[in-house]
Amino acid sequence: MIRERAEDTRPGRGILVRLRTLLRRRDGVGAVEFAIVVPMLIMVYIGAFEISVAMTVYRKISRASSSISDLITQKSSVDTDYLDGMENVARTIIAPFTVGTLSLKITGIVVSSSGTATVAWSRDQAGATP
Repeated sequence: MIRERAEDTRPGRGILVRLRTLLRRRDGVGAVEFAIVVPMLIMVYIGAFEISVAMTVYRKISRASSSISDLITQKSSVDTDYLDGMENVARTIIAPFTVGTLSLKITGIVVSSSGTATVAWSRDQAGATP
């Protein structure tokens, strides 16, 4: 138990004695540290969770993009109905995440024997040529 000294009668001395007593006491230090640290730990935990979800979505979008390009390049010729069906392929791969507006722009490139690349055709999701 901490003994308090008799108060000094000089002006301002009582405040200093109380302040020293307050600084020496350690009651509630754990609760104060807990109150300071817990909000930061919660933010770090939620941030790590959100980053992992973002990375998963990024991987699924990359996988959808490469799968669509693989499906298109395996065909010797493609028509507009086939290209329009690629939106369903992308939505299926990205599931269980929902996609509000999905925009696909698919471009066919032909490389000549001399190594020159030219755009043979291009189609966006609205059916126009971008």
